[in-house]
Amino acid sequence: MVVYSYYPLDARVRRESESLIDKGIEVDVICIRNEGEMPHGVHNGVSITRLPMKLERGGILRYSIQYGLFFGMVQMLLLWRTITKRYDVIHFHSLPDFIVFTGMIPRLFGSRVILDLHEAMPEIFMSKIKNDSLFRIMKVLERMSIHFADHVITVNDIIRDLFIRRGADEKKLHVIMNVPQSIPILPGKESNSFEESLKIVFCGRLNEHNDFSPVLKGIASMKDRMGMELHIIGDGEMETEIQMMAKDLSISDRI
Repeated sequence: MVVYSYYPLDARVRRESESLIDKGIEVDVICIRNEGEMPHGVHNGVSITRLPMKLERGGILRYSIQYGLFFGMVQMLLLWRTITKRYDVIHFHSLPDFIVFTGMIPRLFGSRVILDLHEAMPEIFMSKIKNDSLFRIMKVLERMSIHFADHVITVNDIIRDLFIRRGADEKKLHVIMNVPQSIPILPGKESNSFEESLKIVFCGRLNEHNDFSPVLKGIASMKDRMGMELHIIGDGEMETEIQMMAKDLSISDRI
């Protein structure tokens, strides 16, 4: 698996990797390295190689540099492993979509390529960088990436249908939704405390694509009229910023 994110922090990549491990399949993950993490490691049977770079937000120049560096390092690593350890399947996770092209040489040597599209990249970039030319370029890269892959996975039917409207082959598109892991619920003492006020629950990754400011401002505007709370199940690079915003709005006790 190849992902421009942290592992095992990325829940979707972790769930897919560990599901394969449970089936007796060997899994290597190539990702980026967070502060304090080792370059190599093993987590629940998954072998991890962490490249020496971390997520950094910014404008189009910053993203171009970051994606370019990651692309180059992954390409060199996959080239080396094609020589020393050929993979049967290489599973690429977006963003960016075009990271799938680092699998070009392994594919020539027989590796199958899966592209896992977590988001619609053109819309994600348009939400941050208002540029029509960039939007058109992103759509072209999206079509090329889907065409290159042997199989494509995405997270829901809405995004799948969007790809099809843009010309993707629907026969190679498959949906695997983000769902919580099935775990046994142990019997215990019942509690009604969760029902005492209105609750908003978010379960997922706290990244820059999820704008929490409208929800936080809404809770702040109604905190004196109703006991509204936001329960966040997840973590990510935006966690500190969300906590600071809640503090500035004097609603830390409701988050």
